[in-house]
Amino acid sequence: MKTLTLSLAAVLLLAALASAQTPNTVFLEDSGGNQNGMETVAAMLNEEWSEREARVHFVGDYYSGNGFREWLLEQGHTAEDIGSHAGIVDTSQLLYVNAKHIRTEELAPFGGFDGAGVRGDPTQASVAYGRVGIQMKVDAALRQIRELMSR
Repeated sequence: MKTLTLSLAAVLLLAALASAQTPNTVFLEDSGGNQNGMETVAAMLNEEWSEREARVHFVGDYYSGNGFREWLLEQGHTAEDIGSHAGIVDTSQLLYVNAKHIRTEELAPFGGFDGAGVRGDPTQASVAYGRVGIQMKVDAALRQIRELMSR
């Protein structure tokens, strides 16, 4: 349902932007569960608007393909500790962007109990890692945007 709702919101937003003669719209999304929906909406709208100059660019490299996980492996962390949800990656980035939203006193490897929803070890997260991760994401997104706009 969440992906469907976001995809519908994206269609409505992009339809409004296209009608306002916006030549390029970039979709940048930071949730794994929404990547396919955003990419599908971008492709659908580009096909529908093939006669217009308006284009929708899905930028997936911001979320994946940015090298941050690989960099953390090079720093000596395991894939299990890096995790896939609320582990080192997510927690470090939020610590860097807005640490007040992290209850650091409650961090525990893998959430500390079954069903916590944490996949990774957030206790190994840091503001410094978050700064590196966000910069890698932005750099990857800018590279992809430049490449998409050059087509």
